[in-house]
Amino acid sequence: MKKFNYLIYPVFICCIACFSFGCSSSSSDDDDAGGEGLSLSLPSMLNYSVGEQGSIENDLLSASMGSLAISIVEGPDFPGQPAISMIGTYDTQTGATTLSGGSSMWIDTGEIYEDELFKKMMVKVPEGVVVSWVGEDNPTQGEFLIELRPGEGEDPDYGAILARVNPDVSAGEPGVDIFTLLNIDSALSYKDSFTWEEFEDLEDDETAEDYEKIASFCYGVWQTIFERVGNCFATVVLLHENSATLESAGSISSMPMGDPLPGSGTGTGDLSWTDSSANGEIGPDDDFTLTLTNVWEDDEYDDIDDLYNGDVLFSLMELNIDETRSLITSIGGDFVFEDLSIQETKDDVPVSGSVVTFNGGFNVRVYE
Repeated sequence: MKKFNYLIYPVFICCIACFSFGCSSSSSDDDDAGGEGLSLSLPSMLNYSVGEQGSIENDLLSASMGSLAISIVEGPDFPGQPAISMIGTYDTQTGATTLSGGSSMWIDTGEIYEDELFKKMMVKVPEGVVVSWVGEDNPTQGEFLIELRPGEGEDPDYGAILARVNPDVSAGEPGVDIFTLLNIDSALSYKDSFTWEEFEDLEDDETAEDYEKIASFCYGVWQTIFERVGNCFATVVLLHENSATLESAGSISSMPMGDPLPGSGTGTGDLSWTDSSANGEIGPDDDFTLTLTNVWEDDEYDDIDDLYNGDVLFSLMELNIDETRSLITSIGGDFVFEDLSIQETKDDVPVSGSVVTFNGGFNVRVYE
């Protein structure tokens, strides 16, 4: 699994690449973006958000591997509690990125853990805390709080876990301090410190304590969420790169996509457009489907790579353009994965038993 910071960085690089659109309208009070081939740019400072879809018919994101599954679920404490809500900023000039306090998600771990304490948990950035990093570097400040949900009759030693960035774990090497709490309002009980590499390996370390494994596991879920966010904006970029052909033909079949996997060749994508706005032009509120077949993503700096198959659905598209400033003020919409399978490859060879299948999704926006 790739690092958390590595995953979000390409998301905004994709957005920055969306400078020329064939789209022809705006969905807010901004000026009407008529015409094709507009030369557009994004603000130097962007906000981003990830939340629940606007359509109640869509399921929240879930991931399964064999008989094991995890999913984002509605909060159990009161109606309307968001299942997922993440907000942050990105500086297009410096690569400085933040994840704001209050950002959170609820995770159902299914049958991964036997202990009822770990069946459902909330992961959040505490209020008043900001997680910060630059480019592809690890976070330099911030913390994640994990609230656990004990079952009836249990009296656990802790009900919450805190993972806090430590810039100097050992001889100047950064990493994470782990604390346990009786509940989210109680005092911290310091447990141990780990470098980033050690921390990310805790989830699969049989000798690690349960609270250490859970902290690493939840961090991995955040990583996975941001990786899927990256898939969403890669889809947006693809739509606009092919908007003229898509608008005239309604669909495009067997587009070469990804990198050539040795021995298998280059994968393909099928792209279709539904003119939900019924105006004959690609624009706000329209729907799209991207079907991936054996699309391989090769990371030249890593011998572990990903092979994609399945569908990405993009609906209720939002696109706001200030034509006076030639500026995109917001872009996003609802994204749903339908049996999107991702298989690891190691040294260019698919790894048996490594397939993770995603269904459901979330709403993603980037805005001024």
